[in-house]
Amino acid sequence: MAFLTGTELRHREERAVSGSRRRVAVGCWYTAAGRSLPYIMKYQDDNGMIHTLKPLHVLSSEQKYYGGVLSRKYRCSVAGEGRLREFELLHCPEEGTWDLILNP
Repeated sequence: MAFLTGTELRHREERAVSGSRRRVAVGCWYTAAGRSLPYIMKYQDDNGMIHTLKPLHVLSSEQKYYGGVLSRKYRCSVAGEGRLREFELLHCPEEGTWDLILNP
C-alpha cells in the first residue's frame, strides 16, 4: 500500500468540476507517443435524439486528479450551426467514461 506525503496531496487536490455533467460517447485518436486526441462526440438530448459533433478541435488538455482519481480535462471547439462553440470534456480512464461539462 502506498502513502502520499502532504505536498503530494496538495498537488493532487482539485476543486470539484463546476457546472453539470452529461455522459457522452467520444471517438479518440491515440498518437504513437501515447497522446489522446478526441475527434468526434455523440450525445443524446432530452428528447432522445442523438447528435454528432465533428470534427472536434482540441485547444488544450491537462491531467487532473479529482478525489485522487486520475482524469484528463480537454478544452475543445467545434464549428456548427454557423458558429464556433467551445466546451470541456472530462475523460476518466479508470471508468472508461467521457463527460461533457455544461456550465451554468
